Amino acid sequence: MIKKVLYGFEHYFLFFVISSIISIITGKGYIMSILFPCMTYMIVFTKCRRLKLTIFDVLFFIIFFVMILSWILNSYSNKNILIFRCFMGECSYMAAYFIGKKYGFNIFSNIIENSYVILIICNILGIIFFFKSPGAWYMSQNIELYDELGYEGMVYEAMRMKSIFSSPYVLAYFNSIVIMYILSQLPNISEKKYWGYLVILLVGLLFCMMRAPFVCMLFGSLLLLYHNRKYVNLKIIRYFIIGLLLLLILLYGGKMLVNVDVLNFFDAKVQSVSHGLDVLVSERVNLYNFNYSLFGDGAGRHAIYVDDYNPRTSIRDSEYIRLLVELGYIGIVIYVLFFVMLIVKCIKYFKYLSFDLCVIMFYFITMIGADSLSTPDKHSLLFWLVVGHVSVFPLKKNYDTD
Repeated sequence: MIKKVLYGFEHYFLFFVISSIISIITGKGYIMSILFPCMTYMIVFTKCRRLKLTIFDVLFFIIFFVMILSWILNSYSNKNILIFRCFMGECSYMAAYFIGKKYGFNIFSNIIENSYVILIICNILGIIFFFKSPGAWYMSQNIELYDELGYEGMVYEAMRMKSIFSSPYVLAYFNSIVIMYILSQLPNISEKKYWGYLVILLVGLLFCMMRAPFVCMLFGSLLLLYHNRKYVNLKIIRYFIIGLLLLLILLYGGKMLVNVDVLNFFDAKVQSVSHGLDVLVSERVNLYNFNYSLFGDGAGRHAIYVDDYNPRTSIRDSEYIRLLVELGYIGIVIYVLFFVMLIVKCIKYFKYLSFDLCVIMFYFITMIGADSLSTPDKHSLLFWLVVGHVSVFPLKKNYDTD
């Protein structure tokens, strides 16, 4: 039974796609909100016991203790249901840490390898839908943005490529991670199809119009190309330039077919990056007006779904602010320390953990402007798998495969 569950876990993106299709038809996303979290917990409690304790485990358990303490110390409306939602959401993503610790990089690699075909299909559909909307259901998923952004803002947000998903974040984040993964694996692959994958994924990522994932992917890719050049002496730069030229040709051709308003919207997003990181950070920090405390006001109390229970209490545009409000000064300090120690270890073992470093930095940066660790469409489960792998490296060279 558990082997079948583990097999299903390794087809994570397929579950995500099935869940999105069912959600389009029924409006419910129980596969990723209930079934997959239960699968994750089942693997953790049956296969991830008696693992050797590390300093990262200590920090992880402190974070979880602070979460529990924040529940005990605070009272608020719909507390029980919000704790349950947190347990089935954010906590289940965190539980993947132990799966990464148990199975190492193998299980992360299997998830990515199993996603290629269906991910490419989703991107091709997304590109087609970008130029020709498939129907009312495609635009209707953005109606809820009306109150927040107004009509014009809602229309422009709807122009982002979403494919079959309710949010452009799904492909923006997954495409970015897969692009970096392919570049990290170039020394071990020779099939030309991967260059085709890279072009399609890059085009899809650009049409998603998400500035932070794109910029983080770009820097991560350059770092991985440097790593490959340094340690395996491949002539990768030439092929990468060829790929970029093909991409520019495709984009130039596509530009003739895109509405000028879409181009202006995309250009505004790109130009906003040039304003400087300090401006972006300042905007996010000043976006909300909450009180901060030592232990916070309750883990999961300001997640994206809480507006369904306690209207206008969610914090969606900065994971750091959300963690600071929910877990207090203690929680945010532990989280930042956790990140810093992970980055330091990846740099120390850069030859072996270059890709892990790129993924960790990807989330470390995108958390400035998005709730990257608390919502399923940002694939934070992948982040925690990588963290689990880093936590035991190089103590465990041969990982379990059962």
